[in-house]
Amino acid sequence: MGSNMNNEHTTNSAYQGTDEFEKEIPALPQDLKNVLKISGYYNIESLSNITNDDIQAIEQFGREELTSLIDEAEYEQYFGVYKRVPQKFKLLPGHKKLLKIASETLKKKLNEQKNIQKFQNPLSSRQRNCPKTQVREEVIDLHLEKNNLRKELLKKCKDIIQEATLDLNKKSEYLTRLDNIEVTVQIGHNDDLFGTVCCILCQNKVKLFFEQRKSTCAPRWLRGNFYKHFKAHFYTKIPANKSTLVSNEIENETNSQGNCRPNKKFKTMLNYLEKPSENPKIDFLSVSGIEKNSSNTSHVVSHIDCEFNLQSEPKRPKPSSTITSTITNDQTRDQLTNQQACTKKVNVIQNVLLNTKSDDTVKSRVEFENKSEENLKIPDRAANSRSDRIKRKLSVIPQNQPYITTFFPYVNSVEKVMQENAELKRLFLDNCKKINVFENHPNESSDDENIKGLLNLLIKTATANNNNTKKSNKYNLTLKKFSNYLFIIGGRLLYETLYLNLNGALPSISTVQRELFKNCSIEEGVPRIKQLSEHLSKRNFPKTVWLSEDGTRINGRIQYCASTDTNVGFVLPINPNGYPNNMAFKATSIQEVKRQFPEESKANYTYALVAQPLIAKSPQFCYCLYGTDNRFSSSDVLQRWRTTIAMAKDNEIEVLGMSSDGDSRLLKICGIYQGNEKPHSSNDFMLDFVMEAIELINNGFFYNTICYNVKIIAFICDVPAKSFLKCIKGHSGYMSCTKCNIEGSYIENRTCFPSLEGWNLRTDSGFRMKEQSSHHIETTILESIPCVDMIKSFPIDYMHLVCLGVTKKLLNNLWLCGKPPHRFSSQQIKNLSDHYLTFKNQIPYEFMRKPRSFLEVKRWKATEFRLFLFYLGPIILRKRVSDEIYENFLTLHVSMTLLSKCDNLLYAKQLLRHFVLTYTMLYGEANVSHNIHNLLHLTDDVEIFCSVENFSTFPFENKMMYIKKLIRKGDKPLQQIVNRISEKNTQILFNDSKTITYPKFQIEHSKGPLMENISGDRWQQFEKIVFEKFLLSIQDADNCCALIDKSVVIIRNIIVSSKGKCIKLIGNKFLTYEDFYTSPCKSSKLNIYLASYLENELKSWDINEIAYKCMKLSYKTKFLFKVGVHCKRNI
Repeated sequence: MGSNMNNEHTTNSAYQGTDEFEKEIPALPQDLKNVLKISGYYNIESLSNITNDDIQAIEQFGREELTSLIDEAEYEQYFGVYKRVPQKFKLLPGHKKLLKIASETLKKKLNEQKNIQKFQNPLSSRQRNCPKTQVREEVIDLHLEKNNLRKELLKKCKDIIQEATLDLNKKSEYLTRLDNIEVTVQIGHNDDLFGTVCCILCQNKVKLFFEQRKSTCAPRWLRGNFYKHFKAHFYTKIPANKSTLVSNEIENETNSQGNCRPNKKFKTMLNYLEKPSENPKIDFLSVSGIEKNSSNTSHVVSHIDCEFNLQSEPKRPKPSSTITSTITNDQTRDQLTNQQACTKKVNVIQNVLLNTKSDDTVKSRVEFENKSEENLKIPDRAANSRSDRIKRKLSVIPQNQPYITTFFPYVNSVEKVMQENAELKRLFLDNCKKINVFENHPNESSDDENIKGLLNLLIKTATANNNNTKKSNKYNLTLKKFSNYLFIIGGRLLYETLYLNLNGALPSISTVQRELFKNCSIEEGVPRIKQLSEHLSKRNFPKTVWLSEDGTRINGRIQYCASTDTNVGFVLPINPNGYPNNMAFKATSIQEVKRQFPEESKANYTYALVAQPLIAKSPQFCYCLYGTDNRFSSSDVLQRWRTTIAMAKDNEIEVLGMSSDGDSRLLKICGIYQGNEKPHSSNDFMLDFVMEAIELINNGFFYNTICYNVKIIAFICDVPAKSFLKCIKGHSGYMSCTKCNIEGSYIENRTCFPSLEGWNLRTDSGFRMKEQSSHHIETTILESIPCVDMIKSFPIDYMHLVCLGVTKKLLNNLWLCGKPPHRFSSQQIKNLSDHYLTFKNQIPYEFMRKPRSFLEVKRWKATEFRLFLFYLGPIILRKRVSDEIYENFLTLHVSMTLLSKCDNLLYAKQLLRHFVLTYTMLYGEANVSHNIHNLLHLTDDVEIFCSVENFSTFPFENKMMYIKKLIRKGDKPLQQIVNRISEKNTQILFNDSKTITYPKFQIEHSKGPLMENISGDRWQQFEKIVFEKFLLSIQDADNCCALIDKSVVIIRNIIVSSKGKCIKLIGNKFLTYEDFYTSPCKSSKLNIYLASYLENELKSWDINEIAYKCMKLSYKTKFLFKVGVHCKRNI
C-alpha cells in the first residue's frame, strides 16, 4: 500500500507537464527521463540551466532516496544498468553528454523566444501591467478589501459633494444616499481582483481594477473612472459658441443700459463652464456723485480683488456700493488643454469710479485687447507626465489665483487710454487720493526713501551691497530698526529664511542680535536683583516671584573680559554666600594666565538662575549666570537661597518659593508604598503613577496662577528593578541587556556575555516595536508616558554595576572565594587584609565607613567597595598580585575616575573596552557576567547625564536612612512617614534663628607650634576648622590639604587673630612630587601624587589659599595623596 501511495504521488507531482517534456527532449533514454522527472527536472526552464553540481545531486538522490520511493520491480525503469546495485547508481558518461547537449538546445530556444517577443506589437498599458495567469499565493480577504475600497470612495465623494453643492437640502440628501453606496469586490477568471460601484445618482455601475501601474509601486485600486463619472453630475460641458459666451451675456446686458459697451473683440477661450442656475447680471447701483442720464458716461476701471468660483450654484451678488460683474479671463494654454472654466468676481471700489460732468459728452471707451488665438500654441496632448499634470492642475483649481500674465493685456490697454486722456488721468488720481490709496508724504521732494517705500529701500540696499567690492555690507538705521522688529515679531526661522533669499538686503543674524543686546550686559556670577525689580516695575507685574535654577551643558571656551580684566570660562569657586567668586581669575600677569590654563578646570556647564513672575505667559528673567562643572553640595544651594531672599527683601521683592535641579541630596519624596511583596505585574503597580505622569506632562500643573511644565528625565534603578518596570527578561536571560541586542551564551552553568562585536545598540522605536521579541515579557505601561525614551531614559546605575557588581565580583567571587587559578592563596589574602586595615586611621572624616577585614567582604556596603576602587585598591594591590591582574584593575580604576569627573570620555570608553577584553583573557568567558558586559555601555549614559554621580542610586540609598529614622514602631509605617514629612514641610524653609557661618573653629588649645613672628597672646589656636564641604584638623587623618598653587601641606596648627579677621594655617610643605603609576596614564593627570621630603621649616598660609582637602596614605617611606572628589574648597 505504501508503494501505491508513492506511485500516486509521483503521478500527481513529478510527471506534471509530461507532454511538453517529451516534445522538447525526445532523444534522451527513457530511464534518464524518468530520473529527471522524479528529481524535479521535468520542465524546460530547470533543464536548460542544469549544471554539474545538479547532476551530482541527481546521482546522490538516486542512490540514497529513490529506492524508498519506487518498487523494486521499477528499478530497471529508473536505474537502468544499475538496477541490481542501485546504491552505486550514477549517470553514464554518454548520458551526461546527451544531457548537456539537451540543456544547451533548450537554452537556445528560450533565448530565441525572448527575442521574438521584443518585436511583437506593443500592448496597452493595462495589458502590459496585467500579470500572466498564475496561482495567487496569498489568500485575499474580499470582505476587508471591500470595506477598504468603500471607505476610500466615501471619503472622496463626500469632498466632491461638499465642494460642488451649496444647497444645504441637496447636500444633506446626497450625503444620506451616499451612505447606501453599493460596492462589490470579486476575483476574475485570470485571478485578477476587480470591483464594481453603483452610482447613487444614476444607478450606473462603474468597474474598478486592482492593478500595479508601476513596478516600483504596490498594487492599488484605480478609482479615477468612478470619480470622473461622479463629478459629471455636478459639472456640465457647454459647447463653445457665440450664444454661450459670457461676453455675449455682458454685451446684451450693457446694451440695455446704454452706458459702457465692451469691445466686440472681447473673446473667451473657455470651453468648460459651470452650469449656472440663472444668468449673471450686472447691477449698476446708485452711487453718490453719479447721475444716470444720457449725457453722462461712466467709465469703470477695475482694480480687482479676484476669487475663483466653481460652485454649481453661483452666489447672488449682494446689494452694496460696488459694481459686481462676471467676466471671463484669458486662459493659459494649460487651461485651454484642460478646457476648464472659471468665473471671476470683480469688486470695483465706488470711489475709484470716474465721472465727468460737462455739456460735451466725452466719448471714451476702454478697449480690452486680447491675444489673438493664432498666437496661442496648443500643447502636445501626448505629454502626460506627472509634472505636466501638476502644472495644469495648479492652473485651474479654485484655490489658486490667476496668472499675473493674464492681466497684462488689460494693464496695457488701460495705460494706453490713460496716456491719451489727460483729464481722465487727473480724475483717476484725485479719486485715488480721496480713498488714501497712496500714503501722503508731507516732504515728498526732500525724503526720497519715504517715497520709494520699504521694497525700494530693500532693492537699493541689496544692489549697493552686491556691487560693493569690499566684504562688509552697509545698512542704514531705518533698515536696522525694521530688521530688529522683524526678528522679534517673526522669530529666528522667518528672519533666516528672508535673509538667505534676499541677498544683501537684510543684516545678518549676528548683526541683529548685536543691535538688540548692545545695551544689555550680564556679568558672570553677579546677581541682578535690582534689575529684576526694574523688570517687574516696567511691566506692572506684582513683585512676587518664584525662583528656580538649573544647569545646561555647553561647549566651554576661555575668553578675556576687558571690563573686569578677568579670564571668563573657568569653573568659578563658590563664596560663602552661595554665589561664585567672579574675580577669581584675574589676568594680573602673564605668569598668572599661564598658570590658570593648565591648572584650572574649564566650565562645561552654565548654571542659570531664573525668576518667574506670577502672571500667566509672562517672560522669565535670568538674574544670574555662571560657569560650573555641575558639582556642588546642598549647603551651597541653601546658602545661595538665603542670600537671594535677603537681597530680594531689600528690593521689596517677595520670593514665593525656590526650586533647584542641582544637588542630588535635595530629594523630594513623590510616592511611597508598603507591602509584603512586590506586585506580580509592574503595570498594576505603576498604573496610578503613569496616569498622573501623563496628566502632568500634557497639561502641567498650576501653582499660584503659574503653569509649570513637567518632564521625566530618567528612571534610576538597578537591573532587577529595571527589568520589572520595563517588563523585560532579567539579568540571567540570554537577551537581557537593556542597551544592546547581544545574545548571551550558557557556559559552566551560567549565562555569559563574552562578545565584544556582533551586536547593535537598542533604540526607543526598536524597543516599542519589539524587534527582539525574546527580550520582552509583555508591553510595559511606561511606554504610554510622553517623551520617555525606553532606552536612554533608563541609565545604568554605577553603584550596583561597578561597586556592588564588578568590584565585588573581583574581590569576593574571584580573588577571595573563587576557583583556582584565580583565587589568591590564604597567606596572600591575609597579607592584603592586614595591609588594608593599616589605613583605618588614615581615612578622612568625610568617609562614613572605615576599612574592614577582607573576611567580611561579603557584608561590605557599596561605599566600602567605592573606597577600595577609587582610593585604596591601587596601593594595596601593588607588588602583591601579578602584573596582569594589577594592570587590569588599574584600567578599571582610571576609567571610573575619569567617568566620575566627566573628563576624556572617549579615552574612558576605550579603557573600559580594554578592561573587558583583558578580563576575559584573565578570568575566562564564563566570568563575563551581565555587569561586566554593561561596562561597555556606561560611557554612553555619561555622555547624556554627565558624571556617574549624577545618575547613581547613592543619594536614594542615603535617603532611606532618613526615611527609616522617621518610623518609631512597626504599626502603620506609611502614616508615620507621611505625618513626619508633613510636619517638616509646614515649617518655613529659612526660619532658622541661628545662621551658620563658615568657617567654624572647634577645640581651642595652646599646645602650638607657633612661628617666631606670631605672639600667642594675640592669636587663638584651634585643632579643627570646619568648612561647608569638608573639615581640616591637626589630627593625622585630616591634616593634609592642597593649595591653589598645587603644593601639598601638612597642617600643624590653626590660628585665628583675636578679632577673627585673619585665619592662618601653620605647617610643612612637601618638596618633591612624582607619579604613583604611569600606565594606563600618569597618575598626576588624576591628581594622584607620591610625595616626599617635608620642609623642616614651619610656614604659614592664609585660609584663602586652600583649594582642596587631600587623602594622605603612607606608602613605604613616602606619602600617597589624592584629592577627594567631594572635598573641594569653597573659596
